[in-house]
Amino acid sequence: MTFPLPFQAGSHSSWTGAREAQPRAGSQIARLLALYREQGPHSDQQAAQVLGLPLASVCARRSVLLARRQVEHKGYIPGVGTAKQSTWGIR
Repeated sequence: MTFPLPFQAGSHSSWTGAREAQPRAGSQIARLLALYREQGPHSDQQAAQVLGLPLASVCARRSVLLARRQVEHKGYIPGVGTAKQSTWGIR
């Protein structure tokens, strides 16, 4: 299964970077989906730590799953100070 990655129109280097990231994106999406399935809801920060991925990658991969209606917002957990972190899980 492939997931299109965004790139800046007219930019060869952006297109090349998106094309080269494609295999990683697919495996990262699969890993994130497996995490939700096997361990339940996680915040993006928790998922990044468990999977050993940058937070930006987890956010991008979760957004794909959200757009495909495979995951949904599950609630909140305490964050830093008074902030709350959203948790995401299988729909």
